[in-house]
Amino acid sequence: MEQRRHSSQSASGLPAARGDRPPARPAIAPGFTLNTATLTLLDTLPPTLRLIALRSYYPHVLVHLASIWSDPLRMLDEFHALLESDRPHRGGFPPEVANEVRQLADYYFRTVHPGLDGSHFADG
Repeated sequence: MEQRRHSSQSASGLPAARGDRPPARPAIAPGFTLNTATLTLLDTLPPTLRLIALRSYYPHVLVHLASIWSDPLRMLDEFHALLESDRPHRGGFPPEVANEVRQLADYYFRTVHPGLDGSHFADG
């Protein structure tokens, strides 16, 4: 018997992304848990910065960012690599993930380390 799926689900049963296209990556694999440093970081962020798409589709990126959060020069380099990659054959993040990474960079350079100039990340 064919199983019907809800209109907001993709063929995999995961929530469909905008435009009815499948997400770039599947949601967090069963059994994957974010480490303590990452959960602590998420708890310290403002409520408007929940990073739902980033933690759902690219949790390893969020874990990495949490591991270098206290090193502003590494964060500057990492945001540059994530948002301005010039590597061939890389399509970049889906728009909702890229927007969250930009918002996180903007928050980091305005609030956490305002002495660094990361303003170009906020422009999109």
